[in-house]
Amino acid sequence: MMNSEQQPSPVGVREAWNVESVDAISRPGSSPGLHSTSVNGSTFEMDELRRAGSYRVKRPHSTDPTASKKRTQEARLRSLANAKQKKVFLNFAPPSSRYPEITLPNAAYMKRALTPPAPVLPRRAGKNLSRSQDGPLSRGDLGKKGTIDSREGGSYVGELLAGRPHGVGNYFCPHGDGMRLQYEGEWCQGMREGEGSMYYWTNESYHGDFSQNKRHGYGRMEYRSGDVYHGQFFKDRKQGMGTQYYANGDCFVGFWMNDKREGLGTMYWMSRGKKYEGEWRTDTPCTGSMIAMSTEEEAQLAQQRQAAAPVTKDAPQSITEASMPKLKLKTPNKIVFAEAVGVRRERFTAEGTAGKPKRTAQRESGTLDDSTLQRMKHAFVALAGGDGPQDAIRPSKMSDLCVLAGMDPAGTEVPPLLRELNAHTRRNALLYFDDFLDVIINFRSI
Repeated sequence: MMNSEQQPSPVGVREAWNVESVDAISRPGSSPGLHSTSVNGSTFEMDELRRAGSYRVKRPHSTDPTASKKRTQEARLRSLANAKQKKVFLNFAPPSSRYPEITLPNAAYMKRALTPPAPVLPRRAGKNLSRSQDGPLSRGDLGKKGTIDSREGGSYVGELLAGRPHGVGNYFCPHGDGMRLQYEGEWCQGMREGEGSMYYWTNESYHGDFSQNKRHGYGRMEYRSGDVYHGQFFKDRKQGMGTQYYANGDCFVGFWMNDKREGLGTMYWMSRGKKYEGEWRTDTPCTGSMIAMSTEEEAQLAQQRQAAAPVTKDAPQSITEASMPKLKLKTPNKIVFAEAVGVRRERFTAEGTAGKPKRTAQRESGTLDDSTLQRMKHAFVALAGGDGPQDAIRPSKMSDLCVLAGMDPAGTEVPPLLRELNAHTRRNALLYFDDFLDVIINFRSI
């Protein structure tokens, strides 16, 4: 954009013609429309100047000093306004000049950018591995098969990528005078990764998920004693929800932490026809209830056991139990409730490195924490009007119960909890206090 100083201004021409045009008009007998004169060597007619706006007639100035002062002030204000407008306009830059248009790269670059990268591995053998003379190694092509011999005497046979096990393959280790299969399954960059099977020298085996050479995920572990575990693993240890079938027919279903039973779990003694529901602490039951199993429950467990892990040992002979005194407590779950609250509070308040597994077990077990249990008990007492054996609430009040306890109605744990509470109502459509405590103690959201 050119400013007023750079553009050819017609002001000089206008002022020159003003002088001569006025002289021409002042001469008698002259006609402005036919008069012609010259400026800077050019001849112009007066009518052309009039149409072009360069013809201006001088007007006589007023002798009134007030009007002259007023015109001077107006001219000054106009000049200041024009200067300010000119300054703002000169400093203005449209967005198109500050931000140039974006130009996309060509189609070849775009196709290369949208293509997922291929795995890039060093072109050398892995740690403690050397090239085998039996088969050629892959030099970067995925899916090629070959053999790698380790310095410890083991051998890998399967798919390779850049000199490492990558894909599906088997690893053999020395055993006596020969070789035995140690692992078969998926590999990734020289490590067991994915789904596979591990065979130990102790005649034990694992089938399931691996991550960085460790059992991690969901799997099945078969022990030498005949026990079988189905469940979650975390860094080579049983951790999470799992089911252990014992060789004598018993079964445990619950939460594990560092290869030990921790948290809420149920132990089924098939030979006795009883089950224990309650809290476990470092593989030991601490508080819960001993309940007789129903016939339907025994048949279902026996069917699951036969499909998952057949019994390999004879069940122990039944022991004649001493007669126990009859339970006279009207609400026995009150005692279990108080003990469960104490155990869960102890897990949350455990400090140091030794208490970290306990805190993790309480957070991941899916059970209600100690504060939630206390709030739900107080809410039930407020709605039912007491905590006696005959105090109860109707199903229409169960949602209000969760709201009074401070639970989010849209949370993931509220719908299954309401279903469990409705399932424990009696024939008169009432949920009694003792049944309510039994539900919230043994509730698990996972």
